[in-house]
Amino acid sequence: MGEQDMKRLPTLADETPRQDWTPEEIVQKIKIRMTRAEVKDILGSPHDCNIGSRKYWRPMVWKYGEVELTFEYPEEGGLVWVSLKDADLIPQTLLR
Repeated sequence: MGEQDMKRLPTLADETPRQDWTPEEIVQKIKIRMTRAEVKDILGSPHDCNIGSRKYWRPMVWKYGEVELTFEYPEEGGLVWVSLKDADLIPQTLLR
């Protein structure tokens, strides 16, 4: 193992992928304005995502279990909203 590997801090992406992360675990790891790459480095690949329009083909919403992360366009756009849908499927804001 190289020196660079030894300095890297563990992240959720190092763990076995889980569908049962609590919203609190996810919210503690991320911040508004993070890029898609930064979020992916911390949480790993999303479990699901919504594809944008023809003009903006990159996913705008990434889903980790019940938690949805909404990014702005274009590709460099950061995280703008983190939500969790309640029993009536109404989004409840966790971070904004």
